[in-house]
Amino acid sequence: MTPEEAYNIKVISDIKLTNLGLLHVETWIEKDEYKTAIFLNKKRVTWGGNEALPNIINNNFYYVKNEKENPLLIKQEMFGEPVSLLSLNK
Repeated sequence: MTPEEAYNIKVISDIKLTNLGLLHVETWIEKDEYKTAIFLNKKRVTWGGNEALPNIINNNFYYVKNEKENPLLIKQEMFGEPVSLLSLNK
């Protein structure tokens, strides 16, 4: 496998079946950094490049956004903007 081929590999994790459909996280390498995004029913729903642990509770979308040294718990309503609920920093 060449380095170019390795950079094209995507890893799928955090797979969950919810009342709105199938959630999963995809991880890939972009410009020598790992990036992640959350997908719902094969459509990308986060764009920050470093999200994980998706869940849907009462039709609200929750996930963790890894901001350098400060992971944040995010809540997003169906058609709303993401809102930071709390910092998960130690």
